[in-house]
Amino acid sequence: MEKSTLEEIGGVFGVSAMSVSNALNGRKGISPQKAEAIRAYAESIGFRPAYMARSLGSRRTRMIGICMRANLGDPWAGELMHHLQNELRRHRFHVNIILADDGPESETWALNFFNELRVDGVIIGPLLLHQYRTICSAFRGLPYVMSFGATAPLPIDHVKLDEFDGARMAVDYLVERGIRRIGHVGIRLERPLDNVSEKFSRQAGFCDTVRRHGLPLRKEWILDADTEEEGVIENVLDNFLSSGAERPEAWFFQSDTLAARCYKVFFKHKLRIPEDVSIIGFDNNPLGRVVYPALSTIGFDSAEYARFIVEILLDGITTGANASAENSTPLRSRILSPVLIERDSVR
Repeated sequence: MEKSTLEEIGGVFGVSAMSVSNALNGRKGISPQKAEAIRAYAESIGFRPAYMARSLGSRRTRMIGICMRANLGDPWAGELMHHLQNELRRHRFHVNIILADDGPESETWALNFFNELRVDGVIIGPLLLHQYRTICSAFRGLPYVMSFGATAPLPIDHVKLDEFDGARMAVDYLVERGIRRIGHVGIRLERPLDNVSEKFSRQAGFCDTVRRHGLPLRKEWILDADTEEEGVIENVLDNFLSSGAERPEAWFFQSDTLAARCYKVFFKHKLRIPEDVSIIGFDNNPLGRVVYPALSTIGFDSAEYARFIVEILLDGITTGANASAENSTPLRSRILSPVLIERDSVR
């Protein structure tokens, strides 16, 4: 039985069964050195506590549900999940991950499942404001929910990337290189350009910075598609380059994935990168390191991003904040700043 085993381990170290339980569960009440020694010893003898019985007794499962709304085929998403899992394990939490990248129905199912598991908290993302409004009713009953990946602030605790400043950094970098005509390529970009409604977005940062430098912001240099399906944005760019219209000297891509996919279109039109056209991406996807020439980009430290997320999660769980947007607890939020990664795709 677990109780006698706890007592046996306690006898080895001259402590009580409760102290052993505290050590194994990362709780206070025992010195860090002795707790580490107890955990190592328990591991060496193959000790496995009765997990569900323990959680019923403590009213805590030490389980975190992660509802991932992005396709893990995207290396950035996979890298973030790796760091999130490592951070949570470091704090002795168990992780239950559900991929829900196909709409509100699967997201709601994931949240209801986490409720049945009695998780201590839920991380959901990437989550935009309109997406939050669609599924927030499913947060009821969960002890704590936080999100990541928003552009605009959300009414729940969240961590987000400073996408606006990242786009500003990209345009400033191009201008510093003497480039004056800059286009933008992305998915579902807004028009008119003088009134982009999502003021925290990459597109808003691009438009604002181009105007600030007194450069032309031409609607025909804003290329977009309604879907990320392979081949669609490539055709949009191909059609533009075939039109005979005046071309930008450089393109700012909404993501490194789109930029890498469009390399072949520039090559088709015999445009050399960076001699004939400069390219800068966004998000520091590993794809950017393997294309030739290597893609300059705006990136974020995914390990630091994961630390921010877990830091707010633990604070929210500890203080007992609930999952409702109507609670009176001040919102916790963090913004991760961008960094410029210079490679070879900008002249």
